[in-house]
This record gives sequence, C-alpha cells and structure tokens, in this order.
Amino acid sequence: MPILLAANYSAQLVSLLEDDDRVVDAVKVSEFYDLSYVGLYRSLPVPKPFVLHGLCQNTRLRRRPSLGTAGFEQSLSIPTLRAALDLCRPRYISAHLEHYSRVHSQPEEFIDRLTSDVRFVSYLTGLPVHLENTHCGVIEPGRATNAPYACDPAFIREALARTDSRLLLDLAHAQVAAWRREESALEYIMSLPLELVDEIHVNSPAILDGELRDKHVEMTEEGYSLLNTVLRHSQPKTVSLEYGGLGPTFENRSDQNALLRQLRRLSQMLAQRTTP
Repeated sequence: MPILLAANYSAQLVSLLEDDDRVVDAVKVSEFYDLSYVGLYRSLPVPKPFVLHGLCQNTRLRRRPSLGTAGFEQSLSIPTLRAALDLCRPRYISAHLEHYSRVHSQPEEFIDRLTSDVRFVSYLTGLPVHLENTHCGVIEPGRATNAPYACDPAFIREALARTDSRLLLDLAHAQVAAWRREESALEYIMSLPLELVDEIHVNSPAILDGELRDKHVEMTEEGYSLLNTVLRHSQPKTVSLEYGGLGPTFENRSDQNALLRQLRRLSQMLAQRTTP
C-alpha cells in the first residue's frame, strides 16, 4: 500500500490545497493548547485525514513537558487531548523520548518512570504509544537539558522494548544527535531500530552559532538522501514534513514555494516506495 505524505498544518499548506488537493495525503496537527485551532483544522478546503503529533499537554502549565519527567500526568490537558482524539481518530499517540532536567536520573530509573507514563497514556486513550527519538544539548550548569543517554541507540532500543512501543523516527533529530556524538548521521540512523518505524518526520537542521540545531528549515540533499536510505530499510506508513506551521515560531519557516518544492520531491520519492 502507498506511504501517506503528510505536512504540518499552515496557512501556506491550506493555500496549496486550494490549488491542488493532491499535494498531500494527510495534514499533521499538534497545536491543541488553544482550542480555536480545532476550528482552523476543521475548515480545511478539502477533507483530509489528520495525523496527530504529541500528547496535547498544557504548555501553559509547563514550558517543556516531557514524557518520563516528574509531573507528566499533571501536565496533560484532558480537554485538549479529548478534542485532538475526536478530530484525528489516531491509530497511536506519539511522544518524545526525552528527559529535560537540571539533574538527570540514572537510565534505569528513567525507563521505570517512562514505562509508568506510557501505561498511563495507553490506559487513558486506549491507544499504543510511539516514542520519537530526540537530540541532546550541551550540558550547562543550571540549565535543563535532555539526558545524554536518551540519544544512545542502545538506550532507545531498551526503552522501546520495555514500554512495548514503536519508533517515530525524526531524521533531523537524528542528524543533530549524531553531530553531538561526533558520529556519521547515516551510521547513527542505521543503528536505530528501523524495523519498528511506522512514521518518519522530515525537515532539516541548521548550523547556528557553530552548532547543528533542530530548526525545521527546508530539506537539504543530505536529508533526502537519508530518507531514501531509511525507506529501503523500513516499512513506514506515513512520512510527515515538519516544515511550516502555526504561530510566530514558524513565521520564517513557512515559505509557500519552499513548502511546495519539498512536497513535490517527497511525493516523487514515496511514489517509488510502497509498504507490503
């Protein structure tokens, strides 16, 4: 069966859909902390399935609520989660496999908390949880950072096995993680459990102040090459372009021409690949 191509909801994507409803197969949505966004999603010019990303946590309560951190259950906004489930009818719930803290717990302790959190989400929603690989920042005194072990392929495999979760593969996150670990992006990605991938997120990171960072800019040739390799070693059902979106964060990353270029390129790539 064909691999679905999805893209972040944005005004630019809506404009493209008005011109050609075949530009994407699905629309990826994640912003539910403001329920007015639901009205925007429902007013798409053509009906499209929605791909839900994230846990719909109340970002006003916690700036960086993360699966596995203390207070996770308190950060979950039940009304927004219900609205998201009602709109998207997802097959699974996704969450970042990360632990932002000033003081990091040991890996085993984190996995214990993670297992409890995944069980809680599955019980609440009746859905499986897919965990997304993330990246790790430079540790600085007094600054909350992601635990370095959270980017280790062996840890990722163990976390997925212990929580009975599948992998949501974010290629840009993997590129940043590999850069910080001083490894080849391709070798790092190939060390991840690609057999557990159902969805792939694509965009490109960018160098800022001498560091490779997750900036959601237009895809580069390296990104397309990495995706092409991953598609040969996995059986994803969805590829989601995370370029563009809602809010001021994405205002300079929502160029309509750039969005169309990427969607056309991705569509051509996916047309050559099918899942069994």
